Amino acid sequence: MSVIKLSPFKVEPETNTFIDQFHAVLHAAGLTAYPKYALACMSALAFRFSVHRQLSAVSIFAYDWSAQHYLAADFVGVYSETYAGYSDHPLVPIYRQHVVKEAMHSIDQGVGVVVWQDQFMSLYGYDDDNRLFYAVDSAGKSNQSISFDTLGQGQSSLSFCQLFGAERIAFDIRDLVKESFVQAIYQWEHHDTALCADQFACGVRAYDFLIEACREGEFDWDGAARTIRMYGVFKRYIVQYVQSIQPEMAGLELVASYYAQVCRKYEDINRLLALCLADEPTTMPIRLEIARCFQEAKDAEQAAICQMKQVVHDVRLSRGFTPERR
Repeated sequence: MSVIKLSPFKVEPETNTFIDQFHAVLHAAGLTAYPKYALACMSALAFRFSVHRQLSAVSIFAYDWSAQHYLAADFVGVYSETYAGYSDHPLVPIYRQHVVKEAMHSIDQGVGVVVWQDQFMSLYGYDDDNRLFYAVDSAGKSNQSISFDTLGQGQSSLSFCQLFGAERIAFDIRDLVKESFVQAIYQWEHHDTALCADQFACGVRAYDFLIEACREGEFDWDGAARTIRMYGVFKRYIVQYVQSIQPEMAGLELVASYYAQVCRKYEDINRLLALCLADEPTTMPIRLEIARCFQEAKDAEQAAICQMKQVVHDVRLSRGFTPERR
């Protein structure tokens, strides 16, 4: 009986998104020693900020997975391959056979695999005789099993798999930090072209959607709570990241201070959203208070981005202020 399992392998479910699985796979394989908050920022994943007009929880997963996850690995010096599409495509059975072989080979090399199975999951082992993978789900539960024949096939029609190389290119920490700031600035100022601009807002404009919804609109309260809770974790990651690298680079004190303000506002917002979800009779005053907190968070984050521009002025100048040129 051919059973292979990577050990130790643990997923810490803080965001219930790709970054939890990404960090678990790279950490278990020895491809990163950075804590999750640092990896989330260096890979630019923590700086992604987009919301649906109705604040639906779709905001959490509405982006180009293949492009963003490939770049996330690339930014930290890890080779990766992504396979994505729709599970009802007639060629999926052929693709699946290839991906199963590649995933088994990756695990043999000591590197787990990230897949979408109605949620992001990590494959950390397999049983060749029984034709199944061992996986950890987004809640951190291990020993979940996925049949070779149903890999990438769930209730949703989306199919995604990402494999990683067994080696990592080493970068100077200052280069990693500067590139992450360049990406943060770009994501703050530009709309994600994969998203419909009528239904989604990105970066600084996302705050306008949030403020408008709280003041005037009807929106998905549960979706808003899930979305803001996730972004609150990412803002905390950014604070931890900037504070941890302050000794390495000059000019980060103000960036850290502004993001600390943003983080505190998200803590307030999450507390107020909990009151609204509890159906408090003073919902409208609370909604207006949430809108005010979002405005203050927006102002603080804008100030942080402006300070970031000073820190990476030389890099952006050399690129003609077009950081999408990689």
